[in-house]
Amino acid sequence: MSERKLGVGILGAARNVPFSVLQPLRQNPDLAARINIVGLASLQKAEAETASKDWGIAKAYASFEELLSDPTVDAVYNVLPAAHRCHWTVKAIQAGKHVLCETPSVLNGREAVIVQRAAEDGGRVLLEGTHPTSHPVTKRVRQMILEGKIGTLEYIDLDMPVGHSLQGKVVCSKTGALMGVGVHGVAIVRALSGDEPTVISATAQQSPDDPGVDAAMSCNLRFQSGAGAHIGCSILPQMAKSPTSLFLTLVR
Repeated sequence: MSERKLGVGILGAARNVPFSVLQPLRQNPDLAARINIVGLASLQKAEAETASKDWGIAKAYASFEELLSDPTVDAVYNVLPAAHRCHWTVKAIQAGKHVLCETPSVLNGREAVIVQRAAEDGGRVLLEGTHPTSHPVTKRVRQMILEGKIGTLEYIDLDMPVGHSLQGKVVCSKTGALMGVGVHGVAIVRALSGDEPTVISATAQQSPDDPGVDAAMSCNLRFQSGAGAHIGCSILPQMAKSPTSLFLTLVR
């Protein structure tokens, strides 16, 4: 008897759902054999119905509560607007679901503690969607560092402007450069170093459209090993065509 597929429900109708989840799933027979997208719920039922129809998802739920009460849903992918993620991540865990949450999964340290404790108390997996940390290249470079094949890590220099899509610009204009894209940079340097960094300095540039949002951020970090790192991230229009760059300094 074959194992039952993992049932996944999607909370939200963000435009990254097709290329982040649906296309990779449909293009990978191994994943498709193990995972089933059960349905989608959004802030409005009509939005859920339209997205489900356009994206080929079998079911549109009338509410988030209906999705979370569905026993065929084992896990949820939370792509709701950032302000709603903490609340519905906790609700999903309390409903017995595992959660993959888009970045930023929380807005501050208080929310981080809330979702962590919910996952621990509920015995459920909570994973933030910092995709670069799961990329084979990131894992391979880290393994080569551990094996001493390319030397001892001394410095990481990473610049991440947003310019790849309108979706990225729209999302990051609401959360800011650091929370919108820099969170991936932090995840990358942590993955490559295998260590928790200390912030040495950080400089932000305010958004001209919203003084409460950072349009650019430059952070200098230091690790316990003595290695250092710089992370730059930006949602400034003049940086839209700049490529993401990553440079490692290693000593043999």
